[in-house]
Amino acid sequence: MPSETMDYKDVLAFLEAQKNAIETAISGVKQMLWLTSGEQSTVGPLVTGEKREQPTGIKFDSFFRMSMPAAIVKFLDMAKAPQSVSEVTKALLDGGFKTTSKNFMPIVGSNLSRLKSAGELVNVEGKWGRASWYPAARKADQTANLKEARKRGRPKAKTEAPSIKPTAQDQPALKLTEEQIQQIKRLDAAGKQLSEIAKELGVHHLKIANSKAWRILHPPKVKQTAAEA
Repeated sequence: MPSETMDYKDVLAFLEAQKNAIETAISGVKQMLWLTSGEQSTVGPLVTGEKREQPTGIKFDSFFRMSMPAAIVKFLDMAKAPQSVSEVTKALLDGGFKTTSKNFMPIVGSNLSRLKSAGELVNVEGKWGRASWYPAARKADQTANLKEARKRGRPKAKTEAPSIKPTAQDQPALKLTEEQIQQIKRLDAAGKQLSEIAKELGVHHLKIANSKAWRILHPPKVKQTAAEA
């Protein structure tokens, strides 16, 4: 009786189908555990005591020519789980974020704090996650901001916590980094307005307007006298 040869293509297809079915079943069970914990299905990832490694799909150009705040938000959306400052720093560099800084991590930490103040992020036991994942935490932060505003003698808000616009005095007395100056030149050349550039960099517009780099790009116009005209 002749021996039959095994078709390994069919075997591989069968195994892959089984793998997909198992992964789908696991995902369904996790979702059920998540829903029974009282959380809404639209809120971020399931948080347990187990440390999980999640694929983020970061490529060498994932954050190419992006502002740091935008790159951070994009990475957290890809990771779908809270990340430490060092993890965010490594991800930005792996994803093609360009920097000339020799001490990059403190800059990332500063941007994370700014995004928290803006209501974009929350700090979860030393790690950073999207505020939309934790609506209860975001509401608590808004309540705390409202109480702090009242202590400073600000008018009582009728609705949610008021947005407090920073003044020039509130801005940190720090010079723009070389990296920020290069971004300002690039965005200005692209036709961006001052307010748009400030939003991209995550800094106050007065800090940019008062910088030497901006005054070189936009020198003040000298008014002509009647005789000169």
